[in-house]
Amino acid sequence: MQARLHPDPARGAGHGVIDVQGFEGRHTDILFSLCRASDGKYLGAGDWVEAEQRLAPDLVQYQSGNLRLLVGPGLVEMTDALNTFAITVYPAGDEGRRCGLEVGDIAYSSLSGGRGRTAGAPLSMSPMPEMRFDSAPEALPEPTPFPAAPEPEPQLPVLQVPIEHKNKAPLILLLLVLACASGGVYWWQHRQADTPPTANATMPAPPAVPTPAADAAAPAPTP
Repeated sequence: MQARLHPDPARGAGHGVIDVQGFEGRHTDILFSLCRASDGKYLGAGDWVEAEQRLAPDLVQYQSGNLRLLVGPGLVEMTDALNTFAITVYPAGDEGRRCGLEVGDIAYSSLSGGRGRTAGAPLSMSPMPEMRFDSAPEALPEPTPFPAAPEPEPQLPVLQVPIEHKNKAPLILLLLVLACASGGVYWWQHRQADTPPTANATMPAPPAVPTPAADAAAPAPTP
């Protein structure tokens, strides 16, 4: 006969099922007791006691030699996987059947679950060594001062002369006018030099040249 405690997913945390395989006997009016192997105590009403206590499951199910005992937080919260347990199943009007109980991954309903652990010896705290403090601690050497950083030399102010942006349009216009005037004068002078004289132009008369034959033929004036 073997027995194992595992969670009961149908009823949630804090509830479990004890599967007893190979059970023979009547499966009505079942009682059982749970013994903790570490100290030989039995599970009672919320605590572990010296005398054996017979407990009633919440529900009993039986099928083909497998006995299922549904238990609640009163048992689940008192067990853990670090301990070894033994269960004794008592059919009605018959002797008990005893076997070991394996504890699976139990889902506890509170943080206080797993109280089936055996209380170990109290921890012994060794006294701490006495700490001695000197009344006059050694004076620490004075730190070496760092050399002062040289003062920065004063910088001369930089004068910024404002740059006047003059309008060059009048100057350019004046240069264009002068260039046009010079070109006009040059064109006019060359035009006068290249123009031929006309027929009606007044030319100076050449000087009169005396004719010698005319002077000899003229009669002498009458006295």
